[in-house]
Amino acid sequence: MPGRATFVKSTKTGTTRIISLPPIALSMLKEYEEWQTKVKQDLGDLWHNCNAMFTVLDRSPIFPSTISKWFLNFIRRHNESIMMDETIPKEVKQEYLLREVIFNGLGHTSATILINQNMGSSAVSKRLGHSRTSTTMDIYAHALQSAHMVAADKFENHFNKKSPEDEN
Repeated sequence: MPGRATFVKSTKTGTTRIISLPPIALSMLKEYEEWQTKVKQDLGDLWHNCNAMFTVLDRSPIFPSTISKWFLNFIRRHNESIMMDETIPKEVKQEYLLREVIFNGLGHTSATILINQNMGSSAVSKRLGHSRTSTTMDIYAHALQSAHMVAADKFENHFNKKSPEDEN
């Protein structure tokens, strides 16, 4: 857009962090990189050497809001294809629909899932780039409460198990 530009700024804490990704995500990123290499060859001198993963086709920077728009469009196209798919029974279509969330909401989703999978708040905090664990605890108190309830249920089940002698 004329008169607008993108810029890169550091994180809130001013630090760089490395996070681990599951093999499926790494595989997809490698595929994307291979595709970009082919595009670079096709574009030749028109290619920009931008140090960003996601760019417009010529590798020049995109506006940050573009990813959110792409993501929302992806969700809507997915949901529409599910609703139009006549091979999926109507009574189960809701199970395949994705909630409309903004792209930045994926970090919150990730944190909530990790907390509910009993990952410690310190590890979740580091992954999110929070400088203090208390920040994570404040933001994700609802998820931590849910994880605590699951833990209490596990204790209840453990202590209420019938021993083999009880069954005789």
